[in-house]
This record gives sequence, C-alpha cells and structure tokens, in this order.
Amino acid sequence: MSNFLGIDASTQSMTGLAINTDTSQITAEVSVNFDERYGEQYGVTHGVIDLEEGQVHSAPLMWVEALEQLCQQLHEAGVDPCHRRQWSAAWHSLSERVGGGRAGEPGCRA
Repeated sequence: MSNFLGIDASTQSMTGLAINTDTSQITAEVSVNFDERYGEQYGVTHGVIDLEEGQVHSAPLMWVEALEQLCQQLHEAGVDPCHRRQWSAAWHSLSERVGGGRAGEPGCRA
C-alpha cells in the first residue's frame, strides 16, 4: 500500500491527510490546533504572537513541534510516512541552536 501525505500548515493549525494511492481512499486525517496545543507554551492567540502596532509573529519552532505532533497522530492512526525519529532529531538540533525558541527565551522574538 502506498500513501500520499498532504499537509496544510495554516496560521491557526496544521492538518495532515493521508490517502491510499492504490484505492484513492483517505486513510487518516489529523489536525493540530496551535491555540489549543501551544497557546500557553508559545503565547499564541489565533496561532500568532501579537507584537502590537498591527504586527504579528508566528513561532517557526511551534510549526516544527506541530509537525512532529502531526506525525505522532498519523502514526497512532496507523500511517507512518513521517519517519518521526528524523523529525525528532531535527527538532532537538534546531531547538538547541536557538535556545529553545519559547516566548521570552533567547532565540525568540516575543
């Protein structure tokens, strides 16, 4: 069985849709809502950090973490096209280089 994975990374969430290319059937659809999952951790509202004066900022490391969570949810749904170990290693490497990336910590603009 071959799967095709489509990922929609929008401002407020990240959604993954896996389709069996042999049968054209959806095999899994999962989503990570940034406010629900990372609101407190990254200080986001509607998926962004309000910098005031009409400026907002998206936390790139939140997207990386959301992609890792999306892969975990897909794995739990029986689809594993993400090779989570590779993403996990990339996340930890990136996180270490920018000081964790959480709001108020080195490496984060908020």
